[in-house]
Amino acid sequence: MRVGHGSLAVVAALSLTLGASAQDWPSFRGPGAQGIADGQNLPADWDVKTGRGVRWTAVIPGVGHSSPIVWGDRVFVTTAVPAEAPTIVLGDPKSEWGHGSSPVIFEDLAIVQVDKHADSFLAAFDLASGKPAWRIARDERPVWATPTLYSSSGRAELVVVGGYHVRGYDPRSGKELWSFKDEAEVKTPTPFASDGLVIFAGGYRGRPLFAIRAGASGDVSVPGDAKTGPFLAWRSEPGGPYTTTPLAYRDLVYAVRDEGVLGVHDLRTGILVYRERTGTTHSASPVASDGRVYLAGEDGQLLVLRAGRAFEVLARIDMGETVFATPAISRGTMYVRTRGHLYAISAAGQAAAGR
Repeated sequence: MRVGHGSLAVVAALSLTLGASAQDWPSFRGPGAQGIADGQNLPADWDVKTGRGVRWTAVIPGVGHSSPIVWGDRVFVTTAVPAEAPTIVLGDPKSEWGHGSSPVIFEDLAIVQVDKHADSFLAAFDLASGKPAWRIARDERPVWATPTLYSSSGRAELVVVGGYHVRGYDPRSGKELWSFKDEAEVKTPTPFASDGLVIFAGGYRGRPLFAIRAGASGDVSVPGDAKTGPFLAWRSEPGGPYTTTPLAYRDLVYAVRDEGVLGVHDLRTGILVYRERTGTTHSASPVASDGRVYLAGEDGQLLVLRAGRAFEVLARIDMGETVFATPAISRGTMYVRTRGHLYAISAAGQAAAGR
């Protein structure tokens, strides 16, 4: 879909009346794209129609699937208000596929992954001046995942997904540290690290999830369908997500497919613990807090699951509108972006609604 000429891109900054003691949610899925914020005392159930558990609501004009970002006393969302009706353009790769990766910040650098049908690159720029710090060409099939930064044993790594390889780089210099062959089309999930493992997924037709041990060096690819290798901790059975980013929480990995199939794997081995249908479809990725997994559905259902080795639905909340964006969690509040609204969900909202 192409938005017509003259469209307006809007970034909305909404004031919050919350303290500054808890962590911010500075990017998709929060710090390190892990999607976890414990110690938040979020409600297990709420009602957007009556206002129970809803601290406040803001109307958002236009359209957008991007997730909220929380920094200090602000929450940011993006939206696009078209000046004319959008048109569908088929058959032209230059118009069908666009840039889908977000920048990441490391020390005094802003790092961008720019994947195109030709001349793709990975580059870093000085935050203060905008001057190029380093740039490397990418001979890769384009993807729509955002790089992830993490540190292991004092070594900082930038993990970058590609259509042919997943690679680790030194974020200060752009030097390649390791590569793992994983050829697939249309990868979207963002890589992330958990308990010494780099986890990634994505591609057509429910491909496996992969876990690479920290400290990898050189070409760590494995032949064929090998389940393990010198740095490959595990490869799951097929059935992983196409769009959503998995969640590693309390020794389990939660991976939901677009069509509504949730697969839960053991974090250490990749073995499937259970697989269940969610009853909806998904674009948003799961997030977790205080023993619960929150999973938003495209039809407006938001499932609250008890974290664990069995499928237990604590609540199904009707948000009243379609939900494509992954929720954000910060300072005792979960921010849910629907088709036309931003909802602040918190235990404090329950008290306010009862007055």
